[in-house]
Parts: sequence; C-alpha cells; structure tokens
Amino acid sequence: MSIFQGDVFFRRIIELTIEDIRANPWLVDDILSDFIMDPMLSGIYGQNEIENAKKWLRDNDISVYLPHRMDLENMPCVTISVGSNIEDKGEARLGDQTPFVEEFEASDIGKKIPYIIEPFDYVSYNEPTGFFETPAEVDLSLIQPGMVAVDPATGGGYVVTEKSANGFFIAAGTVVTTTNIGILPQYRVFRARREIASFRERVTLGCHVHGDPNALLWLYSFMMYGLLRYREGGLESRNFQVSNLETSDMVRNDAFGNFGENVYSRYITVTGLVENTWVKAPKRIIEATKISDFEGTDGAGIVIIGPDGGEVPEIIDTECEAWVAKDSEE
Repeated sequence: MSIFQGDVFFRRIIELTIEDIRANPWLVDDILSDFIMDPMLSGIYGQNEIENAKKWLRDNDISVYLPHRMDLENMPCVTISVGSNIEDKGEARLGDQTPFVEEFEASDIGKKIPYIIEPFDYVSYNEPTGFFETPAEVDLSLIQPGMVAVDPATGGGYVVTEKSANGFFIAAGTVVTTTNIGILPQYRVFRARREIASFRERVTLGCHVHGDPNALLWLYSFMMYGLLRYREGGLESRNFQVSNLETSDMVRNDAFGNFGENVYSRYITVTGLVENTWVKAPKRIIEATKISDFEGTDGAGIVIIGPDGGEVPEIIDTECEAWVAKDSEE
C-alpha cells in the first residue's frame, strides 16, 4: 500500500456494511437488542421497535457521499469528510527506512537492460566443453558466472558457468547455431527500497436523516456496529491501525436547506494510524566491478572536484596518500 486513500476507503466500508445488514436482517436484532433485553426499554419499545427499524432499512436507500458534490443530497445519507492529518513522530524511522526491497522488471518502469558486452562475433565454439573463444578486444574482466550469453537475433540465452583467460564456458553439450552473441547481466531487474512514514488519519462520518429523528438512532447504530464489527477485518487488515471512535450528540442540521423537513445529524469521528509508503529510485544490481590504476599528470589516486576547487580533508596525510583537489571546470 502506498498513499492511504481514506475517503474512498471508508465509503466502500460503509457501502459493504449497509449491504451486509440488508442481506442479513438478523443483524438488526443484535444491533438493537437493548430494546428487548433491557427491562427499562422492553416494555416501551420491545420487538416492535426492531421491526420498525428493519422496515425503514428495507424502504430507504442510504446514499454515501464524499464532500463537495455538485448535485443535491438524498436522504437518508452518510457523508465522509477527511480531517487534518499529522505525521506521528513517535513512529518515525531513521531516514524513513524499512527492510523492504522490491524488484521491478525493466519494462514496468520504462527502463532497458543494457548489454554488459555488446554483441560480437566469437572466434570459435567447442560444443562438447561449451567453451566460447572470444576476440582479444572483448574485455573478459566484465564477465562473471551467472551472466547470460544471448543470441541478439532470437533472444535465446546460455548461462555462463565460468571464464578463462581467452573465453568463457556455458553448459557442456549445448547446441549453439548463432555466430554472434552478447553478454547480458544475471539480474535483469531493478531494485528499490520502500520507505515509510506513519500518520494519524482522521475521518468523520456524518449520519443524516430527515423527518423522524428515531431513524437517526437506527442509522447511527448501524454505522457504529459496522465500524466495530469490521474493525479488524476491514480497517486494521487494510492499514488503518489502532483506531479510535468518537461520537457527537444528535443535532438539527440547517446546512441541508433543500429539504422541507428538519434534518437531523450525528457524527462519528474515526482516528487511526496509517502507513504511507513510497519507493526510492530503482537501481541495478552490481554484479561485477573493474578496478584499474589511475595515471594522471598529477599522480593523484583520488581526485576531489568542487565548483571553486575542492578541498582535501584535513585528516588526509597527502604525503602518504595521493589525493588532489581540482576545479570542476578542469
């Protein structure tokens, strides 16, 4: 998961909650069981209140809205608003680093895997031993076991098993028909470290009904039940962790001026910890290195370059170590 999409994520959670309760009316009996289990309420409300809630749920479509819609809302509805979020420094990691490294095919990120050695005509090939003799100009120091000798015309490849002073080996007995081969790296992928930062995400769900305020009690109860019932499977398993719920009182909402009746609202604010992640720039895997002597006019082995002339660090004893500073324009 990369950047947490709180608004659309919670919209889907609410939609699934409503679908689940509609498909399983027995859940309403559990949600509103206080009306029959509590002696203080059973004599006044009882099963009749639960049946009224079931009928209301069957007869009404509950819309779910994200903020800043251009059209008018229908009632009843649930609105979703993402509040201000702040990075949790208590969960900070040094350099945002994680142990997670991901691999990417070159084609997935618009890259190409270059040849280690461009295609060339080999001198000879010995099928029983699998030995390729290479021209003198081919730099064998770049070839390592595990790399692939490939036919550029067909894309067929042969894994290099070892190398010698004047060539390299593939599996003995391999039939090779091409006279031209190139050398590709063993790891033809890119790797990138995934980094992470934790945020306190705040999402407010508004429950709104018009006319009978009793319906708001039912809608609010359905939403609370769904958030609690699916907290583990729906929230925590999808990167919304350590969630905390806070609710408001019922209010008459004058913001819905397009309805001829009173609109009543109650809000549930959900706060949780989310992890936003990203990948650093993909890099190739180092398979071989070539070290050669550097012979410059100043005899320096390490050159420091700066815009105004680099400076050799004070800790370096230039009498023992060949460092030199140069201007970047030199």
